[in-house]
Amino acid sequence: MIIYPAVDILEGRCVQLVQGRRETATAFGDPLLCAESWLNQGASALHIVNLDGAFGMSRLNAEKITEVIKKTG
Repeated sequence: MIIYPAVDILEGRCVQLVQGRRETATAFGDPLLCAESWLNQGASALHIVNLDGAFGMSRLNAEKITEVIKKTG
């Protein structure tokens, strides 16, 4: 089995939701720092999730997602 840690992005921040509900978001800071943390812990790949896209605002995190991809490979 291969497990890919997720970096969920909502309003430009790395977050965790409870049962997918926006109002339950717990913020963990900058998505790039979250991604780097997973990679430093040994992750070989990441699943980047644009939660704003799931809630109908698809382009809101485009710049942040691009930054994470460019800086983490």
